[in-house]
Amino acid sequence: MDNCIFCDIVSGKEPCYKIYENEYALAILDILNDCSGHTLVIPKKHYESVLDCDKFYLEQVILAVQTVSNHYVNNCGFDGVNIMNASGDGSEQSIFICIFISCQGKSRMVCILSRNFQKTN
Repeated sequence: MDNCIFCDIVSGKEPCYKIYENEYALAILDILNDCSGHTLVIPKKHYESVLDCDKFYLEQVILAVQTVSNHYVNNCGFDGVNIMNASGDGSEQSIFICIFISCQGKSRMVCILSRNFQKTN
């Protein structure tokens, strides 16, 4: 899709802090860093929301969300995760791409995420 920052990130035209990647999905740190470990998980093919996302791609994205979430809980000291998605105008979706946002919760300050980052470009 033209003028989509996430499509540019997937294609390598824009840099990112890659947390996880497979053939169908990409997990990156959000540059806004609204919360510790704020991670965006997107399909590598552009979809506007979960409402139009191909079932296979959606399954792969959810598996990537689970992989990243388990990594944060099992390896980074987080106590849990919040997974968010907004799909459609009525949900206040502000970025029209199928995206899952993972924010991690922790009761102690014990996370060394930087050793797992792979900055591209």
